[in-house]
Amino acid sequence: MRQDTTQLIYCDFTADAFLTGMVRRLVGTLLLVGQKRLGLDEFAAIVQRAEKTHPGSAAPPHGLCLVRVNYPEEFGIFRSNE
Repeated sequence: MRQDTTQLIYCDFTADAFLTGMVRRLVGTLLLVGQKRLGLDEFAAIVQRAEKTHPGSAAPPHGLCLVRVNYPEEFGIFRSNE
């Protein structure tokens, strides 16, 4: 009998801007930490350097979704479901 070992991981990122592919790289690099292939200190150094290319890996795009975008009030764009 096969056991389902699938686990869901929920990541919630909030920022005032994102680079192209940034969330995929963050998630992929966090997976390396979870697999003990990268230490927390190394992860922190990668994030603090804020380089677009780093030694981490990008997570595949499936399963990642944009849930919401908030704009500052001065933009005059308001969410309709508030």
